[in-house]
Amino acid sequence: GETSAALLKLQPVTFHYKVADEQGEQPLQFGLIAEDVAAVLPQLVIYDEYNQPETVAYQALSSLLLNEFQIEHRRGLASEARAQLELAALTARTAAAEARAMAATEGLATAREEVQRGRQELVSLRAQMRQVQQTVQRLVAAAQGPDTSVAAVAP
Repeated sequence: GETSAALLKLQPVTFHYKVADEQGEQPLQFGLIAEDVAAVLPQLVIYDEYNQPETVAYQALSSLLLNEFQIEHRRGLASEARAQLELAALTARTAAAEARAMAATEGLATAREEVQRGRQELVSLRAQMRQVQQTVQRLVAAAQGPDTSVAAVAP
Protein backbone atom coordinates (compact mmCIF):
# COMPACT_ATOMS: atom_id res chain seq x y z
CA GLY A 1 0.00 0.00 0.00
CA GLU A 2 1.04 3.53 0.78
CA THR A 3 3.83 2.45 3.14
CA SER A 4 5.31 0.18 0.46
CA ALA A 5 5.30 3.00 -2.07
CA ALA A 6 6.86 5.37 0.46
CA LEU A 7 9.60 2.89 1.39
CA LEU A 8 10.51 2.55 -2.28
CA LYS A 9 11.04 6.31 -2.45
CA LEU A 10 13.73 6.23 0.24
CA GLN A 11 17.26 6.71 -1.10
CA PRO A 12 20.02 4.94 0.83
CA VAL A 13 23.31 6.82 1.06
CA THR A 14 26.85 6.33 2.26
CA PHE A 15 28.49 9.00 4.38
CA HIS A 16 31.12 9.83 6.99
CA TYR A 17 30.19 11.57 10.27
CA LYS A 18 31.82 14.98 10.68
CA VAL A 19 32.83 14.09 14.21
CA ALA A 20 35.28 11.19 14.58
CA ASP A 21 34.38 8.11 16.65
CA GLU A 22 36.16 6.97 19.87
CA GLN A 23 39.10 5.66 17.86
CA GLY A 24 39.44 9.00 16.08
CA GLU A 25 38.18 7.58 12.78
CA GLN A 26 35.41 8.54 10.43
CA PRO A 27 34.43 5.17 8.92
CA LEU A 28 32.07 4.82 5.98
CA GLN A 29 28.46 4.67 7.16
CA PHE A 30 25.29 3.50 5.41
CA GLY A 31 21.93 5.04 6.08
CA LEU A 32 19.29 7.56 5.14
CA ILE A 33 19.18 11.33 5.28
CA ALA A 34 16.67 12.34 7.96
CA GLU A 35 15.35 15.30 5.94
CA ASP A 36 14.66 13.05 2.93
CA VAL A 37 12.92 10.47 5.12
CA ALA A 38 10.82 13.22 6.76
CA ALA A 39 9.48 14.20 3.33
CA VAL A 40 8.34 10.63 2.62
CA LEU A 41 7.70 8.93 5.98
CA PRO A 42 7.74 11.57 8.75
CA GLN A 43 6.82 8.96 11.38
CA LEU A 44 10.27 7.39 10.90
CA VAL A 45 12.12 10.55 11.91
CA ILE A 46 13.19 11.75 15.34
CA TYR A 47 12.89 15.52 15.57
CA ASP A 48 14.91 17.97 17.66
CA GLU A 49 13.52 20.61 20.03
CA TYR A 50 12.98 22.94 17.04
CA ASN A 51 10.92 20.26 15.26
CA GLN A 52 13.69 19.76 12.69
CA PRO A 53 14.64 16.24 11.49
CA GLU A 54 17.54 15.06 13.60
CA THR A 55 17.91 11.35 12.82
CA VAL A 56 16.09 8.35 11.41
CA ALA A 57 14.32 5.93 13.78
CA TYR A 58 16.08 2.91 12.31
CA GLN A 59 14.52 0.55 14.89
CA ALA A 60 11.06 1.34 13.38
CA LEU A 61 12.38 1.07 9.83
CA SER A 62 13.50 -2.52 10.34
CA SER A 63 9.95 -3.57 11.33
CA LEU A 64 8.52 -1.90 8.23
CA LEU A 65 11.12 -3.52 6.03
CA LEU A 66 10.46 -6.91 7.61
CA ASN A 67 6.74 -6.48 6.90
CA GLU A 68 7.48 -5.57 3.28
CA PHE A 69 9.79 -8.55 2.97
CA GLN A 70 7.06 -10.86 4.29
CA ILE A 71 4.53 -9.40 1.85
CA GLU A 72 6.93 -9.93 -1.04
CA HIS A 73 7.73 -13.42 0.18
CA ARG A 74 4.03 -14.33 0.16
CA ARG A 75 3.71 -12.87 -3.33
CA GLY A 76 6.69 -14.93 -4.41
CA LEU A 77 5.15 -18.08 -2.99
CA ALA A 78 1.85 -17.32 -4.74
CA SER A 79 3.70 -16.69 -8.02
CA GLU A 80 5.59 -19.94 -7.58
CA ALA A 81 2.34 -21.81 -6.96
CA ARG A 82 0.79 -20.26 -10.09
CA ALA A 83 3.89 -21.17 -12.07
CA GLN A 84 3.68 -24.76 -10.80
CA LEU A 85 0.01 -24.95 -11.83
CA GLU A 86 0.84 -23.53 -15.26
CA LEU A 87 3.71 -25.99 -15.60
CA ALA A 88 1.43 -28.89 -14.68
CA ALA A 89 -1.18 -27.71 -17.20
CA LEU A 90 1.47 -27.34 -19.91
CA THR A 91 2.89 -30.76 -19.07
CA ALA A 92 -0.57 -32.30 -19.37
CA ARG A 93 -1.21 -30.50 -22.66
CA THR A 94 2.18 -31.62 -23.98
CA ALA A 95 1.49 -35.22 -23.00
CA ALA A 96 -1.91 -35.07 -24.72
CA ALA A 97 -0.34 -33.56 -27.85
CA GLU A 98 2.33 -36.27 -27.85
CA ALA A 99 -0.35 -38.95 -27.49
CA ARG A 100 -2.28 -37.44 -30.42
CA ALA A 101 0.91 -37.31 -32.48
CA MET A 102 1.68 -40.95 -31.68
CA ALA A 103 -1.87 -41.96 -32.59
CA ALA A 104 -1.62 -39.99 -35.82
CA THR A 105 1.74 -41.62 -36.57
CA GLU A 106 0.28 -45.05 -35.93
CA GLY A 107 -2.74 -44.13 -38.04
CA LEU A 108 -0.42 -42.96 -40.80
CA ALA A 109 1.52 -46.22 -40.66
CA THR A 110 -1.74 -48.17 -40.82
CA ALA A 111 -2.90 -46.03 -43.74
CA ARG A 112 0.41 -46.66 -45.55
CA GLU A 113 -0.01 -50.38 -45.03
CA GLU A 114 -3.57 -50.19 -46.35
CA VAL A 115 -2.41 -48.20 -49.39
CA GLN A 116 0.31 -50.79 -50.04
CA ARG A 117 -2.21 -53.64 -49.74
CA GLY A 118 -4.54 -51.71 -52.04
CA ARG A 119 -1.77 -51.30 -54.62
CA GLN A 120 -0.96 -55.00 -54.44
CA GLU A 121 -4.62 -55.87 -54.84
CA LEU A 122 -4.88 -53.46 -57.78
CA VAL A 123 -1.89 -55.13 -59.49
CA SER A 124 -3.48 -58.51 -58.89
CA LEU A 125 -6.86 -57.34 -60.19
CA ARG A 126 -5.24 -55.86 -63.32
CA ALA A 127 -3.50 -59.18 -63.99
CA GLN A 128 -6.80 -61.04 -63.50
CA MET A 129 -8.54 -58.52 -65.78
CA ARG A 130 -5.95 -59.13 -68.54
CA GLN A 131 -6.50 -62.86 -68.20
CA VAL A 132 -10.27 -62.38 -68.39
CA GLN A 133 -9.89 -60.10 -71.43
CA GLN A 134 -7.71 -62.70 -73.13
CA THR A 135 -10.22 -65.43 -72.32
CA VAL A 136 -13.08 -63.28 -73.64
CA GLN A 137 -11.13 -62.60 -76.84
CA ARG A 138 -10.54 -66.33 -77.34
CA LEU A 139 -14.19 -67.12 -76.68
CA VAL A 140 -15.32 -64.42 -79.11
CA ALA A 141 -12.92 -65.69 -81.72
CA ALA A 142 -14.06 -69.27 -81.18
CA ALA A 143 -17.68 -68.21 -81.45
CA GLN A 144 -17.03 -66.51 -84.79
CA GLY A 145 -15.60 -69.61 -86.32
CA PRO A 146 -12.18 -70.70 -87.43
CA ASP A 147 -9.62 -67.99 -87.73
CA THR A 148 -8.88 -67.47 -91.38
CA SER A 149 -5.67 -65.73 -90.69
CA VAL A 150 -4.24 -68.88 -89.16
CA ALA A 151 -3.82 -72.08 -91.11
CA ALA A 152 -6.04 -74.85 -89.92
CA VAL A 153 -4.17 -77.84 -88.73
CA ALA A 154 -5.70 -81.24 -89.10
CA PRO A 155 -5.57 -83.58 -86.21
